Amino acid sequence: MNILWFTNTILEDARNYLELPLTGSGFWLSALLRALLHCDPNIKFTIVSPHIEDQYSSFVVNEVNYILVPAGKKLVNLTKDYFALRYAHKIVASTKPDLIHVHGTERVWGNLKTTIPVVISIQGIVSEISKKIIQFGVNTILKRSLSQQFLQYKLSSLREKHIVKKHKYFFGRTSWDRAWLESINEKIVYFNEPRILRDIFYSSHWSIKKIQRNSLMLCNARSPLKSAETAIIATSFLIKKYPNLILKIGGIDSSARYGKYLYDVSCKHSLQNNIVYLGYLSATQTANEMLKAHAYCLTSLIENSPNTLAEAQMLGLPCVSHNVGGVPDYTAGNTALLYESNSSQHLAEQIDAIFSNDNLALELSNNACRVARERHDAKKIAENVRSYYREIVKS
Repeated sequence: MNILWFTNTILEDARNYLELPLTGSGFWLSALLRALLHCDPNIKFTIVSPHIEDQYSSFVVNEVNYILVPAGKKLVNLTKDYFALRYAHKIVASTKPDLIHVHGTERVWGNLKTTIPVVISIQGIVSEISKKIIQFGVNTILKRSLSQQFLQYKLSSLREKHIVKKHKYFFGRTSWDRAWLESINEKIVYFNEPRILRDIFYSSHWSIKKIQRNSLMLCNARSPLKSAETAIIATSFLIKKYPNLILKIGGIDSSARYGKYLYDVSCKHSLQNNIVYLGYLSATQTANEMLKAHAYCLTSLIENSPNTLAEAQMLGLPCVSHNVGGVPDYTAGNTALLYESNSSQHLAEQIDAIFSNDNLALELSNNACRVARERHDAKKIAENVRSYYREIVKS
């Protein structure tokens, strides 16, 4: 099979070839690509990704053809989107794929006009994200920048709904994303496609005997939508009972705009000595920090299939998560504790439950590890995706 991918981020091998810095986004694409090539070496891939440089480029790495097309940083840029789509149509004509796989509804790729079968993977749901941006931005110092993001997401969400109405085949991971898709297009054909996680999370395991007691881990706090301040305020409720409590925040440092906001929140609650900003972490660094933590918390205002929660569960780290979006599918079977309505008080109560009860921590750890290892089985996922490809091409 000849498969053409369109992605929203440059994959790891291509970034290394171009000597670009690695980022924390899109690792599941590289993991899926490796697993599919291992599963079936006869699949030939061409991968198209946006690049902010105003230059078209094409190169081959490990027998995969990578094509970078000029695109803006913004989700919606009418001029750049028009030319990106023109490039896309030319690439389709020249590569003659058996199937086109578009990863995400955030960008313009889903607007391709072609008779070749197309499957769309749901990533973030832009329409739902835009609602949360306004909800968060009402009473914060970040209101102006969030309002600018809202306009981008609002324009992108209109395009997203058009894409969902236009196409038939979709990959998703949660009952929430499936319900959202079917609310827009009841005729979709839906395939379940869990994420393949980063390698180190399959080979490491959390042990309560090796942790730093009363330490809390939060990852990927790169934007206000991750609502890391909820965890900071929860820490303020816990600090009297646990004066040595440390909250470690990954994915941002205190010099970034949102990082400065978080630092102001910590100062307001006299927690400067209890918050550690870790900056961007590699997979190994993330795993090592998780293995030392007593608990992990996911505070996002919206999530579909949160990879950082899945990685913590794979390690067996006890987790607390905001009950939003597709999270309930990831926490079923007593694999994590949930808190409601972005409540810092409720989050604090759930963290306290783990800190004060080793039996509960171990129960959550064992359940999470067992369920996550089944859900994120790389071999099974690759075999299923190959089977889905064949089914779509035949139909």
